[in-house]
Amino acid sequence: MKKNPFEREEQLKHQLDQYKVDVSNVEWERSRKSRWIHYLASPTNNPLDLLMETMRGWTLTKVIPAVLSMCLAILQVIFL
Repeated sequence: MKKNPFEREEQLKHQLDQYKVDVSNVEWERSRKSRWIHYLASPTNNPLDLLMETMRGWTLTKVIPAVLSMCLAILQVIFL
């Protein structure tokens, strides 16, 4: 846009000239540390989402850890 759209409007041009805006330098490239933090903070997909969609998957994700912990408890009792 090469042409100034406010050239004809003197009153508007005068009002706009009253304000002075300082634009600071913006660092567009992120540092390596910033990219690493952004990578670590990004959300991930849950690998168990596929199991949670069905009732069978829901049951498996609840029952298997309980069965494994009972087996470990029994093994501890046997070997003590």
